[in-house]
Amino acid sequence: MDFWALSSIALLAVCILWRSTFGFALVAAVQQVFRVAGLTMLADSGQAQYSTAWMFLASVVAFLTGYFTSEFFLRNLPARPTRALAPLRESAVWAIVLVAGALGTYHLFVGGLPIFSDNIETERFDFSSSGLFGIPGRMYLFGIPIAWVIASANARALGMAWPTYRPWRVATAALVLTTLLSGFKGDAMSLVLTIVALYIIISGTRITLGEMVRRFWWTGALAVGYFAAVAALYPTYSASGQSVWVQLSRRLTTVPAEPVAYAIEGYAHISANVPVFSDLGYFIRKYSGNEAPGSYSFERAVSASMIGVDPASSAWTTPVTVSGFAEAYVSFGFAIALIMILLAGVALSYFESAQQRSTTGLVARAVFGLMITGWLAKGGLAYHAVNYVAVVAFLAAIGTCAAVLLPGQSHRRSIASFP
Repeated sequence: MDFWALSSIALLAVCILWRSTFGFALVAAVQQVFRVAGLTMLADSGQAQYSTAWMFLASVVAFLTGYFTSEFFLRNLPARPTRALAPLRESAVWAIVLVAGALGTYHLFVGGLPIFSDNIETERFDFSSSGLFGIPGRMYLFGIPIAWVIASANARALGMAWPTYRPWRVATAALVLTTLLSGFKGDAMSLVLTIVALYIIISGTRITLGEMVRRFWWTGALAVGYFAAVAALYPTYSASGQSVWVQLSRRLTTVPAEPVAYAIEGYAHISANVPVFSDLGYFIRKYSGNEAPGSYSFERAVSASMIGVDPASSAWTTPVTVSGFAEAYVSFGFAIALIMILLAGVALSYFESAQQRSTTGLVARAVFGLMITGWLAKGGLAYHAVNYVAVVAFLAAIGTCAAVLLPGQSHRRSIASFP
């Protein structure tokens, strides 16, 4: 399967999905389909087994089955009377946005801006050098997106157009700034897709893929331009001599497919029978300062196997995206892995389709959507669970303190709309 065959398949998929509702589920499904193509390409070259591609394709079918089955039942439920959402305290929203934005930005500037680093390919993965018990790094990765969700949800509850709501402006500025300075070449495209997918959940508006392309095609063009500009800063990409389009196609297919093949086909040295449970203990010990010498996560085991180093050593390994299915397959077997992926589809359907009953519930659904989509794409169920729980608890404490110490009132304005 060469570049032009892959492009033809992608074009056909776009034509088929043109009238499909855009959201996290569509993004996740397309990502996984590209991975199936990547696994097939690896199998064609003898670097993977065709059975791996077939198993991953089965997970895509399970995901879509869960999503569309749930959507069918949700659409046929009797509609409940709608009611206005009660907005959160203005002081709480401001505190969450400012603290998350300040700490996330602090992490970037103290640790050094990856995009301007001489060693961008490794510096972009440094999430702990800013100190303060790793809190700034967690705000950079998780806190700023969650703060943006909270500001957006409160703008909707207030009945305000999002760009006119000042906390939303600050949260958006922090989100865009940290994304562009991160040094991750694909982050700009991920940001565009994530914002639109979150808008679907928060606003309750349905947008088809075709409408999304017509309205926001220019953001996609900017994201591809960002990818090309940042990729030029990577020594490995510059030395490859390949065009931007070939690099982009590899980034969508064979690059994320390779760790999947290593994990499913048993090449990684895994010290635990159930990596998900092992990772849970590992990350709790790591973040509490009790990490055992020589311990490592499932993701590091896969990455180390790909470059031929001992995962228990201090050697540098590039973080890889194992995928939720591959992690579940290694942990629980094929059948349970399919059930987990099917339930992920059911959950995303509920988050996108269910009626909004409260502002906090709206925020919770959007954050769960972020977490599940992240797990499907990257794996690391324990990593995502521990970090999201810790960051949400931290931001909730900040917001509660602000609401108690700095009470403030909000006023309802015009009907909320997307920028």
